[in-house]
Amino acid sequence: MFLPAEFNNVRIIKGADFDLPMTWRDDQGAVFNLTGYTASMKITDGQGSLLIELNTTNNRIVVGAVSPNILCKLAIAEIAGLNFSSPAFYKLYLTAPGAGGLTTLLLFGRATLLP
Repeated sequence: MFLPAEFNNVRIIKGADFDLPMTWRDDQGAVFNLTGYTASMKITDGQGSLLIELNTTNNRIVVGAVSPNILCKLAIAEIAGLNFSSPAFYKLYLTAPGAGGLTTLLLFGRATLLP
């Protein structure tokens, strides 16, 4: 999987909203229709302990049919409560709709909290 440089190190800045828009496309460049999919982004410390989770259930991730078809977001107030140092890591999973939906690890990388 090709991982664009801007997703290698996700930066979360205290005092600002966090918005990470992404567009997942097929081999022909068409935007995947992610209607009905669920998504989860887990940010963990170096030992694997969960620091925060963004997902479609807590409305910190929105998925859809048009570009950007994945939007990860945190409000300033949610970021204010975060306190972690490097190294921290994230993994973004998508789960297809329906019983037994396939879960795909779509992206992963470092997460940095900046003052």
